[in-house]
Order: sequence, then C-alpha cells, then structure tokens
Amino acid sequence: MIHNNDIGDPSPPDLIRLFTDERRMIFLHVQKLRHAVDSINEHGFSALAFDEIAGAIRFIGFEIRMHIENEETILFPSIEQYFTTLLFVLKNEHKELLNTSGKLIASVNDIENGFIRNTSIKELVSYTETTISLLENHLQKEETSLLPFIKKSLSDEEYNQLAQTLLHAHTNGNTLRTINSGKTAPSIAA
Repeated sequence: MIHNNDIGDPSPPDLIRLFTDERRMIFLHVQKLRHAVDSINEHGFSALAFDEIAGAIRFIGFEIRMHIENEETILFPSIEQYFTTLLFVLKNEHKELLNTSGKLIASVNDIENGFIRNTSIKELVSYTETTISLLENHLQKEETSLLPFIKKSLSDEEYNQLAQTLLHAHTNGNTLRTINSGKTAPSIAA
C-alpha cells in the first residue's frame, strides 16, 4: 500500500516513494506473469500457470487503470508545461498498455468460460509476454526519465502538493477525477 513515511508523520509524502511503492506492487505481479508464461513455454499449459496469469493480470489491470488515470488527471496536467514530448510518449504507452492488458484479460475470461480456440493458449502467452514487456519498459521510463525531471523542475511546494494529491487519490482507491466529480485536475503550477 502506498503510504507516508510513518503513521501520523506530518511531513509531506515523497512523490518518488509513492511511485516506487506502486511500481513494487506491480512488478511483483509482473514476476508472477513471467514465471507463469515461462512455465507454459517450457512445460506446456497447466491450470496452475493459468491461475497465476489470471490472478496477476486482474491485479495489474486494476492497478494500471488507476495508475494511468491518476497520471493523466493529476500528474500530467501539473507538469505538461515542462515535459510535452515525454508526456505524449507516455500517453501513447498508456493506450498500448490498456489495449494489450485488456486483450490478455479477455483471453483469460474466454478460457475460464470455455471459449477455447486452436489459438487460445498461443494468444494467452503472446498477450502475457507483450504486457510484461510494455509494463517493464513503461515503468522504467517513468523511473529514469519522468520522476527525476519532476524532482528537478518543480518547486518544493509544487512537488509536495502533487505528492499529497496523488497520495490522497490512491489511498482513497480512486482518482482525482472521481474525487472532484468529473472536474479536471487543479494545476499546481503558479
């Protein structure tokens, strides 16, 4: 769970730590996906490997949707004046991630519901491998490009306010769009 330093800690949350905690949870499930797809590639399809994929992608699918919505409604509007090109790339990656993880979830649902074709397992493996690759590349890009530039570009006040807003959205299990009943994210830039 994303949290501040300690319960009752009055200091502002650290944006880098918020993203690190979130990425750590996603990467744990990416490792489960990788383990399961490696097992299928090496030993063939098994119920155990399938269940591992199904559980991991359902968690990742939910987390990625929330991660993307928080980025696009809270983070990106606050920093777009600094990172137009990078944000364009990240938004395109978001679309790819949602598309591919959606296909993987649909593949899992089809297999669970008995809608199995000759290509079902091949598609399951392909969508899993693509989802893993997209997630790893995207999260690494955020860690190595986006977060360091945010830390350098925003004032301490802007940085802390952004971190607090993201923490609030995440710990309430929703996004700023939900919190504001459809209103756009407030800009933290002066």
